[in-house]
Amino acid sequence: MNFSLFCFEEEQPICLGCNSVEAVEAFNDLDPIPDLNKKKSKSSHEGHYVKSIKQVLTQALKDKLRIKNELKDSETKITTAVTYFSGLEELFLEQRDLLLKKLNADFEVILKMVEKRRAEMTHQINSAYNTQLEQAVNLKEGLQAIYSTIQKIKAAEIRVDID
Repeated sequence: MNFSLFCFEEEQPICLGCNSVEAVEAFNDLDPIPDLNKKKSKSSHEGHYVKSIKQVLTQALKDKLRIKNELKDSETKITTAVTYFSGLEELFLEQRDLLLKKLNADFEVILKMVEKRRAEMTHQINSAYNTQLEQAVNLKEGLQAIYSTIQKIKAAEIRVDID
């Protein structure tokens, strides 16, 4: 069989034995095959768009190269994107670790400030309590001394000499 044409509607090559040679010579690229009154075949391609096999193969090779280049470009872009996003993952993890370290450091500083302030306030409270306690003890001792003096005065017999 001699396949020199390709039918785009049936997506297959055409055997020249199925169509007359006059019909093959009469068409131009992408022109429909003229009415074939002289010879009918089992599979008529009347009105179908056909192109020579050489042109179809040449176009297919061009398309293959174009698609191959597009795939290569896509692969390069995807590889670049994967590399970029891989770098982002590492960057995000590093930033997270730095933020957690800073947070811990900040809390350490805050904790030290709170502990220092607590110690200061504890000292102030103890100091004020001790001062008040000391004053209360002194007051109590003073009051006890006055009470004791009053008791002694009461118990003492006062004599007055009149002479």
